[in-house]
Amino acid sequence: MEATPKKNEQNALSREGLKTRRRMWTFVYAALLFLAYFLPYTVLKDVPKIYGTFLAWWVLMAAIILATFIVTSKWRD
Repeated sequence: MEATPKKNEQNALSREGLKTRRRMWTFVYAALLFLAYFLPYTVLKDVPKIYGTFLAWWVLMAAIILATFIVTSKWRD
């Protein structure tokens, strides 16, 4: 017979996994937020038209929507 982990051990493992995923997604959101401020004022500052900045913001917005969809698709009752 195989030894199965006890209920408390399983909960501890799932909590650790949840903490790791939460930290990872927090970092992803923080990085995207940083890029939303960093790109227009540094990398795109020499672009004479404003649509370069708007394109960057649209791409970042799509990335945030995708990340939010991925995070919320894992939720269960």
